[in-house]
Formats: sequence, C-alpha cells, structure tokens
Amino acid sequence: GDYIYVKDDNNVWRKSSNSPTGKVASFKFKVPGKFTASASYKVYYPGKNGSNDQVTISAAQTQTAPNSTAHFGESGDCGTANATGTIGGGSFSFALDHQAAILVFQPYTSNTVVQGCHLTKIEVNSDNDITNTYTLDPVTGELTGTGTGKQIVLTTKGSGSYADGFPLTNSSVNMSTNGAYMLIKPGTH
Repeated sequence: GDYIYVKDDNNVWRKSSNSPTGKVASFKFKVPGKFTASASYKVYYPGKNGSNDQVTISAAQTQTAPNSTAHFGESGDCGTANATGTIGGGSFSFALDHQAAILVFQPYTSNTVVQGCHLTKIEVNSDNDITNTYTLDPVTGELTGTGTGKQIVLTTKGSGSYADGFPLTNSSVNMSTNGAYMLIKPGTH
C-alpha cells in the first residue's frame, strides 16, 4: 500500500498506479505521465497518510505485535530519492533515503511483580514539535515546517496473545518479546 509521487515533465504531481502488496526487497513502480526530458527525477514517498511532498507524522500510532515495523507507513515513514535513467528512457532506478526518526523501545525488568504486567502504550512528550504535517524538502531531503504536536502515543495492543499488550516477562532486552518503534520528527527534543 505504499505509493510514490513524482513531478513529470509538465511539473504535474503523479502518483504511482501500483504499490507493493507485501514485504519485498525491491519493487517496480509504474508512474503515469511524461518522463522523457530528463535523466533524473525526484521521487517522494510521503507515507500512507501523505501525498505529493506532504508527510504526516501521526500523534496516535499503533503497533500490534512486538518487533514489527508494519505500522511505519501509517505512522509517518517518509523519504526521497533521485531516480536516474536515460533521457527519453522508460525506466528509472532509485534507493529511498528515509527522513523520519525512529525511537526504539526495549523494555525489560527484573522485578517479578512487574513481570506479570503488559505494556499497553508508550507516551512521548517533547518541549517542541514532534508530530504534524511536514514538507519533504527536495534539496536537503529533510522535513521542513513547524507544528504544534508535542506528544505521540504509541498503543501496543494487538489480537490473540497481544490483546492485552506486549508482555513484560523478560529480564533483559528481547525485541521479539516486547520491542516497540515510534516515528517522530527528526531533531533535538
């Protein structure tokens, strides 16, 4: 469900007509429009809640299983790339440079009383903005713009064995037990 956006020769935003349906090492996107005047085009990936060069880093994120990145697209994953090929060519190649920052949480405890608990959410509060809608800058590749979102809540509940959240049964770091990821705006917070 991840789409890319590219401005064509007429300076019109074009969205890929296809997207990957699962995890793949590479993918051949098809983008409508006229792409014959240049050997290089800027590619934008604004995440599943963005379009063109506009990215939304969500204030409410949900991870339904430990050590899973499946929620990245909805949470604010984004990036840019320079697609290169030949002038008049029909095929261009690129490798995406991701721009969102990712916080990695590795909870554990040796307290036997707490080891019967479940992690249900993680709240991050900041002194400056960490969530909002931003613009992918084509020159620097960074997120630009300011927002007012100073809190992100990551809910860590799923279904089945994770219906109550991620277990806190580990006394040392174990990402497969309860590892969690949150996307935020890069910067000093």
